[in-house]
This record gives sequence, structure tokens and C-alpha cells, in this order.
Amino acid sequence: MGANELGEFLRARRDATPAESMDHVAPLGRRRTPGLRREEVAFRAGISIDYYTRLEQGRESAPSRQVLRALSGAFALSPRATAHLYTLAGLRPPNNPAHNAAEISPHLLRMMHSWSRTPAYITTPWSDVVASNSLAREMFAEFAPTSNYARMILLDPAARDFFVDWESNARLVASALQTAVAIDPDNPQGSALIGELSIKCAEFRRWWARREVPEPAMASKQLRHSRVGDLTVSYETLTINSAPGQLLVVYHAEPESTTEAAFDKLFRASQARVAGENRSTSIDMDWISTRDL
Repeated sequence: MGANELGEFLRARRDATPAESMDHVAPLGRRRTPGLRREEVAFRAGISIDYYTRLEQGRESAPSRQVLRALSGAFALSPRATAHLYTLAGLRPPNNPAHNAAEISPHLLRMMHSWSRTPAYITTPWSDVVASNSLAREMFAEFAPTSNYARMILLDPAARDFFVDWESNARLVASALQTAVAIDPDNPQGSALIGELSIKCAEFRRWWARREVPEPAMASKQLRHSRVGDLTVSYETLTINSAPGQLLVVYHAEPESTTEAAFDKLFRASQARVAGENRSTSIDMDWISTRDL
């Protein structure tokens, strides 16, 4: 890697960004090149021309996250290009809350939904569950509906019965949120979540004040399911290349164990539930069609 990779990247983006693609540029007279001038980039990012020039020339190599965010907007960078910009500056890339289930690879979704003995879901660093397979939904069906795993485990009273060692699981969730804040401290959605959890959960408030970041020593979980009994599950949390910032959480059971048998029961129950919903929809449509004749 060259000595001024950050500056070279900025210069290349400036040269490749047509002036007409920008909403606002400074009126600086006749243009000789199709790219942006340094003055225009500085104007759009809200930084001084001298500071931006020093970034390009390698005389300034430690821009703040705020400056990088502004430059990303000035060049209209994609999430992947923005991540590369932060990496060149020696900082962790920000998480992109815009990623959602629609942007997840359909191949990954099909693979998840084909797992009949493997509960799985996809979550953001802020614990928002953006996709899950039917077995995962069945496993957590006794909780109040929510799209956020942290809210479920920290605020739902059912979690204290479902997770045999509730405190260890809850503290891991708090630890993960500490990491999310460190990477993306200005995220308004994350700030709102931390505020809500601090107000509603006394334990979380104490852990957060201590800034505890325990190591994720748990490789398995003991669960107590009201319909299929006690479960012993191992789990993995995997990054997803096709959706940077998102995580695939997978639970699995030992082969031929009571937990695997319980997963079979839950999967059959999920299929029966879907079939029942489909029959109900069909009956409703028949009634509507008959009524409208």
C-alpha cells in the first residue's frame, strides 16, 4: 500500500465525480475538467479548502469520523466505498442502517428457509432482526412480538424463564451494543435504543454505566421452552459479505439429541401454522368472492 492511499483515493473520487451530479457546487467559473475541484469538495463537505488539500496531499492523515462522513456525502459514495474510505483512514467503517431484508442475498434467504433443524435469523449490530426462518420464529413464538433481539431479551419478562442463565445472555447483548456504539457512536437509532433500555431495565443501566465488555465465552445456551422442554443449543454468529454490517445467527443441536428432536417438533408446528394461515386466507377469499357475486 502506498504512503498516501487515503489522498489518492480522495483525488480519484474527485476526478471521477461529475460536477452535474452534485446538488450544490460553488460557482467558480469555467470548468476545464469533468471532475470536481478541491474547492467544490470542501464546499460540499463543509470543511476548509486548506484542510481538504492537506488530506489529498498526505499532510493530514487522521480525519475524524465526522469529516469522513461529510466526504462520503460529498462524493455520494456507496456503502462499500464509504467503508473503504474509513479503512484507509484507519477507522472502523460505520454500520449502514439502510440495509434491510430486501437487500439480503435471495440465495442466503433460500438457504435459511431450507433448514428444518437449524433456527437462524439475520440481525443488525443494533439487534434489529431483519430476516428469520420459520424454525427461529417458532422457537421464539412465546415472546411478545418485536423486531429487536435486545428488547426481547432485556425487556420481555418471558426471557427470564426462557434463558436458563438469563444474566449471562443479557450481558452479552449489552456487550454487543457497547461494540456497536464504539463503531457508530452517532447513530440516532442506536442512541434511542440505548436510552430506552436504560430507562426500562435496571440491570442494563448498571452494566452500561460500568462499560462492561465481557468476552463472549458462551458457546452454548440452555433454553427452557414451554412446549418442547429444555434445549441445549450451540450457536454461531457469522458476518455476511453480501450485506456488510449484518450478522447471521445460527443455532444448532447435537445429532440425535433431545434438542434435535425438539427442533423437529417445532419445525412441524411451524409448517402446520403456515398451512393453517393459508387455509384461513383461502376461506376468506372464497367468502369475499361469494359475497361479491
